[in-house]
Amino acid sequence: MAAVVAMPAVFTSCGDDEPETPENPDAPENPDTPQSPVVGTWVDEWDLCYVFRADGTGMLAEDYQEYPGGVDFCEIKYTYDDESKELIIYILDDGTWEYEDTYYVVAFTDEYAIVQEGDDDEMYKFARQTTPLVTVDVEEKGPVREEWGERCYEYYVDSKAGSCYFDIEPHILWHENLPPLTLKSTINKYDRIGYEVIGDNPCYLSVSYSDNNTTHEKLSTIELQFANADNSVRVTCPITIHQEPAY
Repeated sequence: MAAVVAMPAVFTSCGDDEPETPENPDAPENPDTPQSPVVGTWVDEWDLCYVFRADGTGMLAEDYQEYPGGVDFCEIKYTYDDESKELIIYILDDGTWEYEDTYYVVAFTDEYAIVQEGDDDEMYKFARQTTPLVTVDVEEKGPVREEWGERCYEYYVDSKAGSCYFDIEPHILWHENLPPLTLKSTINKYDRIGYEVIGDNPCYLSVSYSDNNTTHEKLSTIELQFANADNSVRVTCPITIHQEPAY
């Protein structure tokens, strides 16, 4: 049975914590022969996804299911000692590798891992993923505000004519190399709205809207559909825009 490991439930965003050990977090080493048992993709019950690649790099994705608008990414590096079961994580913060924390394997199976954070007695459980996960990072720009809907963030604009913009980048959360996601098609649903897409991954979505002279809210949804070259991984990212009614 292959040993596995993952991080605890608390995601620490990139910050100013002083490193405790080791003293030089800029160049962590992680021997890959034989391949470390930590390699894999893991998810906890708080929607945190951890990707550990064979080359000692990886990714943290917080709220990876909350797209568009809610995903938070950090690139990571890690070292793992198979004898002590010690895992040390570094997070990339503004171009600098910062020491994050140390974790220890407590128990494991083929389906999950139990780990302990430092000297903390609390245990955390993580599920091993057997298929790739996907998510979409969306950053809005211009006179638009975001609000949480039933399953994702939705966007609101004024009743007057204007425009807004979105930077959109899909990610495959997986520890092995897969063909990257690219934009395959777009669909405009409900109230028609003007838009233009530049690029395929990442892509830039420009949206323009005319005056809403009605007494009801206009609702437009632009669905961006991404897939990789062999169509083994797909994701649809809905950008839903509410335009306020005239009063």
